[in-house]
Amino acid sequence: MKEECLICKAPLAYMETDTVMECAVCHKKEASKTRCVKGHYVCNECHIAGSQQSQHMIWRLRRGTYSAA
Repeated sequence: MKEECLICKAPLAYMETDTVMECAVCHKKEASKTRCVKGHYVCNECHIAGSQQSQHMIWRLRRGTYSAA
């Protein structure tokens, strides 16, 4: 399976140390070592949710038509 960003399909980058990042979908902040080369981060909950709502938010984020409150 090709590892790519859920938001923009760019390759993922793996850092040596944890960095606090903000999820592009739900805006939760947590430490991680993984984000895409363009800086997008998707938290574990949003990544594995697989719900229609999460998929719809990601679809809208890709098109620039979604903004979480």
